[in-house]
Amino acid sequence: MTPCLHVLVLNRPAVLARVAGQVARRGVNIDHFTARNVQSGRTIITIGIDADEKTAERLAKALARLVEVLEVTQRDDVPEEATAAVVGQPTDKSREGERCPRTR
Repeated sequence: MTPCLHVLVLNRPAVLARVAGQVARRGVNIDHFTARNVQSGRTIITIGIDADEKTAERLAKALARLVEVLEVTQRDDVPEEATAAVVGQPTDKSREGERCPRTR
């Protein structure tokens, strides 16, 4: 199982860098992450980390101390196979050049 942290933050510049900095300070590798706006001015960052339970708890507490962080929740039920990247698969030509709608 991969520990997964859900971090609700204020949507401000450099918040993701501060969150990633806390992860790096503890020597934890990020397995996967997503960030998306959930409300006006708020973003949820989901971080799958390669760490044991105790390290994940310490990281969650450290993240909660950041000024821009509103809430941190931890889940330990994300199976590793669900987060594994698919390597060496052929490219889907129909999706080449597809971009995030905000960058068009």
